[in-house]
Amino acid sequence: MNEEPQIIKKMRTFEETLPHQQELSSDDYTSDSSVHTQFCQIETSEQQKGEDNNKTIQPDLELYQKLVENLLEGIIILDFRGKVLYANHAVIQLFGFETKDEVIGKNALDFIDPKFHGRVIRDQLLVRLGKGGFLDTYQAITRDGRTVWIEGLGCKIKYKGHTSNVVFIRDISDRRKTWDKLIKLERKYRAIAEMSADGIITLDPLGKLTYVNPSFLKMIDRKQDETLDTLFREYIHVASIYDFQQILMDSRKKNKDIHHIQLELQNTTGAAVPVEISITPIKDEKDFTGYLCTIHDITERRNMEREMQKSERLKTEFMNIAAHELKSPVTPIKGYLDLIISDEESNEKIKKWAQVSLRNADRLLLLVNDILDVSRLDNDTMKFEMRKIESSELLMEMAEDMRAAIESKHLEFNVQIPSNLPPILGDYHRLHQVFKNLFVNALKFTDQGSITFKAENKQTQIVISVEDSGIGIRQEDLQKIFEKFYQAETADNRKHEGTGLGLFICRQIIQKHKGDIAAKSTPRKGTTFYVTLPALEKRNPPENRSHEEEMSQM
Repeated sequence: MNEEPQIIKKMRTFEETLPHQQELSSDDYTSDSSVHTQFCQIETSEQQKGEDNNKTIQPDLELYQKLVENLLEGIIILDFRGKVLYANHAVIQLFGFETKDEVIGKNALDFIDPKFHGRVIRDQLLVRLGKGGFLDTYQAITRDGRTVWIEGLGCKIKYKGHTSNVVFIRDISDRRKTWDKLIKLERKYRAIAEMSADGIITLDPLGKLTYVNPSFLKMIDRKQDETLDTLFREYIHVASIYDFQQILMDSRKKNKDIHHIQLELQNTTGAAVPVEISITPIKDEKDFTGYLCTIHDITERRNMEREMQKSERLKTEFMNIAAHELKSPVTPIKGYLDLIISDEESNEKIKKWAQVSLRNADRLLLLVNDILDVSRLDNDTMKFEMRKIESSELLMEMAEDMRAAIESKHLEFNVQIPSNLPPILGDYHRLHQVFKNLFVNALKFTDQGSITFKAENKQTQIVISVEDSGIGIRQEDLQKIFEKFYQAETADNRKHEGTGLGLFICRQIIQKHKGDIAAKSTPRKGTTFYVTLPALEKRNPPENRSHEEEMSQM
């Protein structure tokens, strides 16, 4: 190689400038590898004992030579110029040669990438000075031009009467590739964390910050060097510290992820920053090493929620005022229309007009009452007169009230109300309002077939159902029909009037009774509404007979 004479000259010049000193044995330079240490001690021991003990050590020497030749690690001995004096079989294989003769006599730098020559020269000089041990990593070049990564361990020995360097070589190419992949992954995920709009932090087991990304620093208005190795709780608003500590302990104790916990941070001005935090415990095999936390700033969301609440409040207030203002003139209008209809002097034409006006006034009054009910429910000002109610009596009265309207449409009316249902705690008039609304809906959307009113005793609950054979409701509408102002589309040209408030009011009233309301439907086959109410006591009747069955036997 072109650089070889100059390198050898530098090494020889350096060697000559060193002060003469007694050669040190390898016992003075122990390494972390017992195999390597034994090798150095064997070579030195052979030189010290000399020919007197040659006969006694000859069998051991052959054993050690076989061991060295068959080691998986490469072993190479160099003179002070870097010339190869000895190489075992592993070295021959590592560099892609077939025989030792192809390696012996070459300079070690012939096998090393030129970029690493400086490192090799430095390390060999240190070994020569007795400062061996673990050497640097180098990129080597094989006979066929491949590159491999190697690491070494070196010490000084006596070899054939001359001071030499022995180097133990290991191929770390696979490990290097794995390490490079890990570095690339680390860079990739660090870049993702650095660019994330959410705050990302890691904590040690004591809750100290070990990593913070720029988004988190922006939330608390601080710099990185001010936050690392400080307790995370120092940046949490005092009102949230206790809750956060409990969450951390729970996450560690149960080894589970905890998501979407809302708390408040505190920036340098003392202002609270609302955030949503998710926590994941980190383990190294079995040992707990800390936490990974993602932090989402929900300041804008909180502002939007406040605006929505304000808007909802203003809407409710407007509805309340408008409903009261509308209700005031409707009442006298209804009164005068009743007078016109009942006046004997009014002709039939005027009475007919008055009846149409009265029906529309009633419809307007129902709308006003619905709006008032919604306003009271939203403000939690609706009054409920809770008392013990015999559920069988309530439901039978409801059935009798609706029978005439159902039969006037020539619909079959099936009533299956057991006579010994347990009592319930509720507001009689509000429950009557709920069931009337369900019956009105059933009548509105059923032109032929039947309506069934049924109740069942489920020990601690009563399940009441209103079933019709009408046009039904689409599945995508079923989850929305209990929302405020929502009206399901039942036909291409919708002919049924309504405010979209009735079922919303029903659900709110039933929930105030600690019950539930649900619906199931099949388009063009009908709809069933289920109301579930808690019973005051268990009651198991000997015979589950309905009121209609009892009356038919009388």
